[in-house]
Amino acid sequence: MGYLSEDRLDEIADAVRILPISSDEISDIKQYDLDCGEASEYEMFLKEKAMEFDKLCVSKTFLMIHRETQELIGYFSLATDTIKLTTEEKDDADIEYNEETPEFYLKNGFVYNLSKKRRPSDRTISMRKDIFID
Repeated sequence: MGYLSEDRLDEIADAVRILPISSDEISDIKQYDLDCGEASEYEMFLKEKAMEFDKLCVSKTFLMIHRETQELIGYFSLATDTIKLTTEEKDDADIEYNEETPEFYLKNGFVYNLSKKRRPSDRTISMRKDIFID
């Protein structure tokens, strides 16, 4: 798995706006085209469930809009619950540990959860971002 350089991340950040799905600037999510190929459930979630889940505080969905073309280029949702993976699921996902990853999140407004004690051998870091305030 490759990681983007800081310059590349800055370039991407300059090209997109990230807006909550509940933003007044998003009048109707169905106005946007999004082709997820064979993973049609992603488009279905965005267009049929994301706003409802947002109102129920089940998840918060954010849209990545290209600054120049105003096209929807992606979205991400943050669930208000944990998702536990089995060891087999972790192996199948081929998730690599990268010690630079927390720096990315710190730059984007996340903070460490100080209530969780970490052992030096831990490869899991608990961080949070309050998405309910601007």
